[in-house]
Amino acid sequence: LSTDHLNTETGEWGPDLDLFMMRVGNFPDRVSNIYFNYAVVAKALWKIKPYLKELDFCNSYDNDVKSKILNIVSQLDNKIFNEDIMFEGEVDMSLKDDFRRRFKNVTRIMDCVHCDRCKLWGKVQTTGYATSLKILFELNEADEASKQRVVNKLTKFELIALINTFNRLST
Repeated sequence: LSTDHLNTETGEWGPDLDLFMMRVGNFPDRVSNIYFNYAVVAKALWKIKPYLKELDFCNSYDNDVKSKILNIVSQLDNKIFNEDIMFEGEVDMSLKDDFRRRFKNVTRIMDCVHCDRCKLWGKVQTTGYATSLKILFELNEADEASKQRVVNKLTKFELIALINTFNRLST
């Protein structure tokens, strides 16, 4: 809301720092949550970076868009998030199952939103986060064939949601 806000005095769209500070900037935990979400999504994109050229998205639309996405992803750093620390030990499976359960609940909650625009963006971002977690949870094996299988199972819609979620978080 604060990034693309209508200034009623000038009639132009642009960032609203006061709104940002009121809703996010004055709350360190909210800023921290945004960074954490960004780190999770960025790390998922970094993990599938070697496979992006072969994946079938944006091919029929515009190859220039795909090359721009590849350029952005190539600038990501794998040190932004270490999922191995977060998902190690005996808590591993229960934590992963808890994440999956919570995402299913969020998806169901999004069905109750009355604003179609909010529902759409909520579902896109929920799918983007779910795709990120799917990549981080499943793309850990050292076997190249199993990594390729995980990436090949990603749908075009999951990839688009992942990229759109990354876009929203990064802006």
